[in-house]
Amino acid sequence: MNEPSGEIVVVDSTRMNLESLLSILVKDGFRVQTVTCGSSVVDLVRSIAPDLILLDIMISDADGYELCRRLKKDELTHDVPVIFLTAREKDIDRIRGFEVGGVDCIAQPFQNQEVLARVKTHVALRRIQTRLEKQNALLEQEIAERKKAERALRESDERLQSILDNSPACIYIKDTNGCFRLVNRKFEKLFHVDRDSIIGLSGFDICSREIAEAWHQNDEEVLRLGRAIQVEEEACHDDGLHSYLSLKFPLLSTKGKIYAVCGISSDITARKQAELLLQQAKESAESANRAKSLFLANMSHELRTPLNVIHGFSQLMLRDSSLSHSSKMHLKAINSSGDHLLALINDVLEVSKIETGCLNLTQGVFDLYSLLDDLGEMFRMRGEQKRLYFTIEKQEVLPRFLVGDVRKLRQVLINLIGNAIKFTDVGGVTLRVLATVDRLPVATQECARQWILTFEAEDTGIGIMHQEMDKLFQPFEQTMSGKSKGGTGLGLKISREYMCLMGGDLVARSVFGRGSLFTASCRLDESQQDCVERTDEIRRVLGVTPDSGSKTILVVDDKEISRRFVVELLTFVGFKTLEAANGEEALAVCSNEKPDLVLMDMRLPVMDGYEATKSLKARPAGERIPVIAVSASAFEEERNDILMAGADEFISKPFRESELFAAIKRLLGIEYRYAEETADVADTTESVTLTPHDLQPLPDELREELRQALITLHVGAIRDVIARIYAFDAHVGMVMERMEKQYQFELLLDLLNV
Repeated sequence: MNEPSGEIVVVDSTRMNLESLLSILVKDGFRVQTVTCGSSVVDLVRSIAPDLILLDIMISDADGYELCRRLKKDELTHDVPVIFLTAREKDIDRIRGFEVGGVDCIAQPFQNQEVLARVKTHVALRRIQTRLEKQNALLEQEIAERKKAERALRESDERLQSILDNSPACIYIKDTNGCFRLVNRKFEKLFHVDRDSIIGLSGFDICSREIAEAWHQNDEEVLRLGRAIQVEEEACHDDGLHSYLSLKFPLLSTKGKIYAVCGISSDITARKQAELLLQQAKESAESANRAKSLFLANMSHELRTPLNVIHGFSQLMLRDSSLSHSSKMHLKAINSSGDHLLALINDVLEVSKIETGCLNLTQGVFDLYSLLDDLGEMFRMRGEQKRLYFTIEKQEVLPRFLVGDVRKLRQVLINLIGNAIKFTDVGGVTLRVLATVDRLPVATQECARQWILTFEAEDTGIGIMHQEMDKLFQPFEQTMSGKSKGGTGLGLKISREYMCLMGGDLVARSVFGRGSLFTASCRLDESQQDCVERTDEIRRVLGVTPDSGSKTILVVDDKEISRRFVVELLTFVGFKTLEAANGEEALAVCSNEKPDLVLMDMRLPVMDGYEATKSLKARPAGERIPVIAVSASAFEEERNDILMAGADEFISKPFRESELFAAIKRLLGIEYRYAEETADVADTTESVTLTPHDLQPLPDELREELRQALITLHVGAIRDVIARIYAFDAHVGMVMERMEKQYQFELLLDLLNV
């Protein structure tokens, strides 16, 4: 079916005219709507939007000109062309017709060809006009959108440039040839260039060839990899060479092709300088720590070596049965003072190790139940001497065998309980032991259950003032009450560091005048072993049993006096001895004499003990010779290094004869003869008591020193003063010695206070 040639509205009140026009137009394919009255024309035209209106100027109920004016004023109909119809040519006012909006005029009688020609012409013009209007509207819309896009692009460029210009980093874009296409204000300022003048230039135009070549290589790397890289680059400015951290990445077209490289470079010169200073400070601190560690090692050796001689000879002299009781008391005082001095040295060195970060744990399996039993026996009697109670409250379920540094744990607990008893005069001390599971074993892994142990030492003593709580854990700091009781002010500092090293902490709460509560916690793994090797009872060795055979021991020490007491001690109990002053001599003696055991000092001239032990163990004949390493080092951690060098046992200076003999027994598999337990004080003194009158002749200085030692419960100092009292009055000294052995400290203090 053909499309109509157009849609036409014919307005004429004469039926004959309507029929004539209808016939002409319909035959030519037009669709025609006829109207006989003017009142309905506007509504019809509004509803169908025809291509053309044929309007009779003389309608029965309206004026054609006025009707045309109304159509032209209406927004929906003003574009529809109007051709006026008239019965006589002379009746039409053409000027008026054009003024009101008409486009043409046809007079009767209607000529078919004329009507069709005029109608077709104006319909075609109408359609051309409509298309032009649509195209114009589209063009205007496109122009508007393009302007909008250009405005948005311009604003976007301005925002981007603003962002780039306000960035503290240098930002730039280079094409694939290395020429700049965009730079920000920071770049302009640093390189003294204008952003317009630098377009088309490369790095070789604004800096040295060496620097520009480095930039170019990095740009080429981005193009080669097709991804971002981060590199350090350099640039020379007015104040010298600067370092930059540059992020460089490719820019891709819509087709995925790289067309440029963008760089963002941040000045890291200040950071590099700070890092250099930090590195220098770190190296300086490490050097200072190494120097301090070396000083500690040397100082430890210098202090412990002579102390070892003092201990050794005093123990050796105590074996002399011809010594008088007075001489034995003096020797015991020397030993006691040596123990006290060693404890002080150890505390000071331990704090130094804490400060240098050299503190480590020596792990081993221990029996928690035995540890608590030992503490109970140790402090129960001491509490009774002050008429105080001491109790240990244990949680119903406690792990027994644990893995940890039992020596450090024991030291912490002794320190806390000892302090509690020292600062308590009425009431008593309670140690509570609690345990909670921190980690359960995993079925797929070989790991033990981990426990959090908590030890609460609570006393009813004098307490600590609130303003002094901050001093508790500071080295060499003491509270007012602490100063009156003596001490170094190191115990709590060391104890807290030990607990932190074990994964816990040490904290304190106190109410002045009512008492204190110290809580120590640590994390320990439960041992998968069900037994702990227990230390043999310490007994005095008299000699080697006959069935052990003759054994020869080589003593290696560069200090002749140190060798002498060891040689005399070993000879006294039946060993044969050989001597060497350095590692080379020791190796030569081993080659010639083949000793059964070597007692090797680690610090030796010519060849040290480490190298000598390694060389000895590397020889076929020397591999089977056991070596006991002796060291006066402050660092327990050196034990591993010494054992890795090939030593079989390790003992630390100053050592007790019982430690030495126990190590020899383990390595040689020999047995000893031991002394029977005998009282050092005559049985006649057991029933003898002292009165205040007996103490009156004693010098005031001795009385005061003994009083202070008793108040602080410093056993070493008590024994030292009693030994000096013995020299002044043997009877009083013997009775005091017996009272000290029986922990009758309160009775002694009562005698002094009368």
